[in-house]
Amino acid sequence: MDNWAWVVAPAVGLIFAAYFIGCGVEWALAELGCAVAPYVCWSLSALVAPLGAWLSWRFLRGFLQVAREAKSDCQNGIVEVVEVHDAICIAQSEYNDEGPILFFDIGEGRVLLLWGQWLFDPGIYGAEKHVVAADAAAHINGQDGQYAFPSKSFTVYRTPGLGRVLKIDVTGERLEPLRTLPRGAVPVLGQRESELIDRSLDDLQAAATMSDRK
Repeated sequence: MDNWAWVVAPAVGLIFAAYFIGCGVEWALAELGCAVAPYVCWSLSALVAPLGAWLSWRFLRGFLQVAREAKSDCQNGIVEVVEVHDAICIAQSEYNDEGPILFFDIGEGRVLLLWGQWLFDPGIYGAEKHVVAADAAAHINGQDGQYAFPSKSFTVYRTPGLGRVLKIDVTGERLEPLRTLPRGAVPVLGQRESELIDRSLDDLQAAATMSDRK
């Protein structure tokens, strides 16, 4: 749904913006006593419609390409399995609704980064039919009970080429992040939705401390 919102937004947004700007122009000219041609708002909308359609097509083409590559990875059996036990997790504040940003220490000097709105998708956890109780305290991913994530133990199934997460099996109790880093402490924009980083959580927290001092 988030992807489709990006596809629709350019065309719809530009057309509506042009329409309201046209209405404003008509009103301003009328207040000044100037003759104004009718339907200025619709004319502006028609002018920007091709640009909006082109931008929407660019987004759609990009999303379809990603989907084709992910499907190809799956058909070729290229799926990487990352098992995490006794997890240590830190979170990071969002800039603008990017979704949860989570870093996990997976040992051997590596960190697993998971971030994005997809972490709210029940299907990732096999929780499509699970209903969160009205009085339950939902976790970071919006789930509770056996589907609450992050958790102390879990398994991630991902495509190594795209970094696309296909599934997360939650096998441990819910886990609260040790700390929430300030936004931008570790740049994530432009990163894949899952990354294996050759750093430690101590490195990330040290970088965040330096960011706090600036």
